[in-house]
Amino acid sequence: YRESYQQYQSRSNEEQYRISFQSEPDKYDATFTYSFLSKENADYVGIAKEYRNDLIKKDMFPQVNHNEKDAVPIKIDVIGTDITMGVLKPILKEVTTYDEVTELVSRLKQDGYTNLSVALKTFTLDDWGYRFDVIRSLGGKTDFKQMLIDLEELDVEFAYYLDYVRSYSAPNKEHAQTLSKREISYVELSWMFFVHKVNDPLYYLGYAQDDVKQFNNYGIDHVALNGFDRAIYTGWDDGIVYGQSNMERNLDMLNYLKEQGISSGIYLPDSYLFSVINAYYDAPLSGN
Repeated sequence: YRESYQQYQSRSNEEQYRISFQSEPDKYDATFTYSFLSKENADYVGIAKEYRNDLIKKDMFPQVNHNEKDAVPIKIDVIGTDITMGVLKPILKEVTTYDEVTELVSRLKQDGYTNLSVALKTFTLDDWGYRFDVIRSLGGKTDFKQMLIDLEELDVEFAYYLDYVRSYSAPNKEHAQTLSKREISYVELSWMFFVHKVNDPLYYLGYAQDDVKQFNNYGIDHVALNGFDRAIYTGWDDGIVYGQSNMERNLDMLNYLKEQGISSGIYLPDSYLFSVINAYYDAPLSGN
């Protein structure tokens, strides 16, 4: 209810700070629900079913998602391009061509994996993140269009992987700030990056509007969005920006995609997003 932050006491020495709390608490309409389970329902599966039923009663699940699968769906994230270290600076590395995506999916279909969903990830140096781009070295526009045709004929759902939240670029105005006016960052500890920055939700709608123009050109109607597990926070942007404001901005972007005929799957979405998504990726299977 009150975010803590580092209030710095010195401009020259960042080790001189004290932990402070925002003066006014965030305003939430919070409630608790107690559900008593017994016998065969008194386990984790029973808890999940009870929670699902509660969400359906509150109309938080789109009716189109009320279905059961004949086979367990398989989600595949294909790495198209990624970043690696060159001799003097980071460079883009081609990993999987568009033709190879089709070949991979065809082999899986032949092996009996029928319920497939494929997302293509491309790191772009222009955006310093995972955004939409048709890469010439992966086959260019011709092979990209053919890949989309082939996947449709194979009855495989294709989604383009996007991450509007994470940013690896140099400090800029689009990065979110803490209450102490420092850029919000998360330790990553990958071999390439130590941390990544968080983009301000104020800009997500603009990112989506730019991408939709490209999606329409190629007939793309599914996206796989990552990063929203860290897109709610209380921050600073010419004043305190509360978590509810960021939630509303996230929903504005997702509703825009929906209005444009583009369905969204999200990795680890919070429950406020359930009503505007068509797929939930990477559900946690361990205690939290």
